[in-house]
Amino acid sequence: MRTRRTQAPHPSRRRTEGLRRLAAAALALPLALGTLAATALPATADEDPATISHSQEAIVGVASTASFTCVDRADQPVASALWQAEGQPSQRVDNPAQGGGYFTFSRDVTFDASGMPMLSLTCEYASVAGTTPPSNSTNVLVHVRYETVATDTAVSFTPERVEPGGDVTVSAKVTTTSGPVTEGTVNFSIGALELGGRDVGVDGVATWTIPGLAPGAYTVEAAYYGTEILEASVSDATVWVKTPTTVTTVVPDMVRAPHTVLRATPVPVSGFPAPTGTVTFRYSEGAILGTATVVAGEAVLELPGLAPGVYDDVYAVYSGDGSYGGASSGRTTMTVNPALVVPPVDPTVTVPATVTTTVATPATITIGFPTSPRPTTVTVTEGDALLLEVPVPETGDLTVVVPVLAPGTHDLVVRTGATKAVNATASPVRLTVGGEPVKDSPTPDADLTGSTTQLSVGQQITLVARDFEPFETVAFYLHSDPVFFGVAEADAEGTARLTVALPAGTPDGLHHVQATGGTSGRWAEIPLTVTSGAEVVTPPVVIPVVTEPVVAGTPAVGPAALPAAAVTPAVTSPTAGVRVPSARLASTGAQTGSALLLVSVLLGSGAALVVGRRRFAYRTV
Repeated sequence: MRTRRTQAPHPSRRRTEGLRRLAAAALALPLALGTLAATALPATADEDPATISHSQEAIVGVASTASFTCVDRADQPVASALWQAEGQPSQRVDNPAQGGGYFTFSRDVTFDASGMPMLSLTCEYASVAGTTPPSNSTNVLVHVRYETVATDTAVSFTPERVEPGGDVTVSAKVTTTSGPVTEGTVNFSIGALELGGRDVGVDGVATWTIPGLAPGAYTVEAAYYGTEILEASVSDATVWVKTPTTVTTVVPDMVRAPHTVLRATPVPVSGFPAPTGTVTFRYSEGAILGTATVVAGEAVLELPGLAPGVYDDVYAVYSGDGSYGGASSGRTTMTVNPALVVPPVDPTVTVPATVTTTVATPATITIGFPTSPRPTTVTVTEGDALLLEVPVPETGDLTVVVPVLAPGTHDLVVRTGATKAVNATASPVRLTVGGEPVKDSPTPDADLTGSTTQLSVGQQITLVARDFEPFETVAFYLHSDPVFFGVAEADAEGTARLTVALPAGTPDGLHHVQATGGTSGRWAEIPLTVTSGAEVVTPPVVIPVVTEPVVAGTPAVGPAALPAAAVTPAVTSPTAGVRVPSARLASTGAQTGSALLLVSVLLGSGAALVVGRRRFAYRTV
């Protein structure tokens, strides 16, 4: 919408415009109106003996200043001046110092009504050498108007979008900053076509009704003419007249529940956009079957729950949109037959009876399904525990990966859910989880560290295995009589961590902890001494001694053992500590372990004494 203020020509203002032209003419001809009478003035005068300075316009009720000047010559001195304003009393002013060159004075003039009043000045001269006193006069016309107020005109339509062949009412509301305008006329037009004028009401609104416009867009202009006080303003806006359309439907004469589908298409018109909106399907006396949105030019309504029976006079009602008017289709009788009752069948689901795997390798179970009908979900349980639940693919077999379980035999059940088409099934699977994964080489090719080298029953050890495949499962065992510590998943760097307590019944002596990757086959091991309740000794980390000058007076300090670096514990496997039946301890039994422990202690003590002695000797030089 465009809004602009302008002084629109209107017949009610022709008189005022005529007076303005008269004033302009009077001002353009000062010789004709500037001097009404002049007597006894010297023929050599170079300027007007009498002048009035005042703006060509004045505002009713607002004082304006006018300056009056008489030429005051020594040979023609001004005795007094008489000024007059139309509608006001005249005033004579005496010249206190005659012959001074100019006699000038000012007056504030206030006009009480609009029009073209006249200001008059008469210069009255004194008698010189017995001559008759001359006089000289001039007049000025002033255009007096009321102070105007700016207006705004806003255009609106009812309705905003017109149905084909319908009427539209144009409303123009004229306001000022103080509120609605209550006088004046608004003229309505469409392009060069003048519709007519209407006076504004007490609410500032003027209206015009346009009947039967053809489809398309129309810009309607509303011009407020204004008054002596109110300025004119113009505004326009565009109204859209919708185009008519038709609706085609696809309604089956006969259909079987629950496969009832109704379709309707609002027909587009060339030059207009594709129809949008909604379509409501009705029957009989207008009962509603349902409503669908028009998508890509078509409305589709699915009625799976529609009751069987005969539906008379099924038709579609298009809502219309911003470009199209509403429309209805023809009518069709539709018969809905009862749905066929099909009992569910037993699906042919194939599940292997037995599956074997190693402890670090997740077990995979491949399940086969019939082409049709198929169940929708599969669950795998062990007892009351749900191991996993996955959807059935639309085609092909399904391979499920069972989470890592403890070594031993696990009786699982693979179940498929029931639907309207198939019955539920339950298939047992015996899953045997063997011992350690197969090693890829006869010698260790990975790295394993522990938080301690000695352990007693009930105490914990944190194991960190490195150099494995990212995210593979790593199994931890204690040898020689294998004890299953648990499994852990390697991180993105190939590092797996496990914190586990030594289970009861583990024999004393020197053992080895082995970590094996279930996917890569990489493995590593470290020695671990098991003692009967002995205090766990954490070996010190040997730090190279840095020789520095000894400051005088500083006491000598012997070498100190720093604590081992802390290892972040991993979540202990729920199956940690499960013993795997196997051979008893071999030659790495308790006696051999005790001898090796004694040798280790003696060697460690000797090394510490040597280092301490060297450092002490250096500091005492």
